[in-house]
Amino acid sequence: MRDIDIITKALDDAEKVIHDYSRPGPRNPEWTLHRMIDILDREDVVAARKRLAQGYGHLRLVR
Repeated sequence: MRDIDIITKALDDAEKVIHDYSRPGPRNPEWTLHRMIDILDREDVVAARKRLAQGYGHLRLVR
């Protein structure tokens, strides 16, 4: 999987957690934070973010 795909998947997963938290009804902020950390602090996500920050995998416009 490409770095951009790893990051996109993690952001999609995090968005779902935020969406669930924002729905009416009882909320558990501790569980939500724990889930967000689980998603965003995965080894593959951290490595992909570091590689992209270093300039690897730049997006290019292809005509």
